[in-house]
Amino acid sequence: MILDEIAKSAKRRVEAEKKRISCREMKDLAGKKAETEQEGAKGGFDFPFEKALRGEDISFICEVKKASPSKGVIAEQGTPEEIFGNPKQERTQQFLSRYSNR
Repeated sequence: MILDEIAKSAKRRVEAEKKRISCREMKDLAGKKAETEQEGAKGGFDFPFEKALRGEDISFICEVKKASPSKGVIAEQGTPEEIFGNPKQERTQQFLSRYSNR
């Protein structure tokens, strides 16, 4: 099942990261990142997705996956720009054509 493969892959990545960096170092890095984000928020810094939600134009926040727990491996492969700009699979072309002229 695809979820089992995803879980195995995540466990391998976590184990590799544990060997690369100590838990203490990881906590320190996370703390520094949180401080930076808090300082940025005080100064009016916006994250890109917040700007997209506040804008007047239509914007999308997308998550592009290579596999779905319920559908398995997704046929179209490539960067988001390649998939949305020049899809290879007919199924993807048909899906995107429903939204391209709106």
